[in-house]
Amino acid sequence: MAFSLRRSRLGDGYYKLLRDHLVDPVTRWGLTPNQLSGLSMAVALLVPIGFAVHPFLGTLLMVVSALADSLDGVMARHLGVSSLWGGFVDTVVDQVSDSCYLTGIWLLLWHQPHRLTAMAALVTALVLMLLIGFIRAKSEALRIAAISMPM
Repeated sequence: MAFSLRRSRLGDGYYKLLRDHLVDPVTRWGLTPNQLSGLSMAVALLVPIGFAVHPFLGTLLMVVSALADSLDGVMARHLGVSSLWGGFVDTVVDQVSDSCYLTGIWLLLWHQPHRLTAMAALVTALVLMLLIGFIRAKSEALRIAAISMPM
């Protein structure tokens, strides 16, 4: 059996918290899950600017973006409107957001004394992030079951 943080007690508690306390207020505001995905990406696009202004602002924007990204899927499942299109949009938003987060961290670390080491780590993270996205897309296209690490 493979380990999944999303299916752990911690993950269950996190998603229950979102479902129980945030889905209804966000639904009352009139936002759909796909609009929430768009909002998540819009905030993610501001993350590099936030880090350029101040590390706290960049971090705050990253947390807000990640929270909205977590909430869109929970909201779609809770409302019974999950779709293949929504899953596709979520995957695209994840890739764009992760790239924005790494760009923001790159801006933050640019003036640090060990920036070459930090840059190497960030480039490695970016390559791995893109590779994981490619592997997932290719495996889904070939209808291969998700690859996971056994525990």
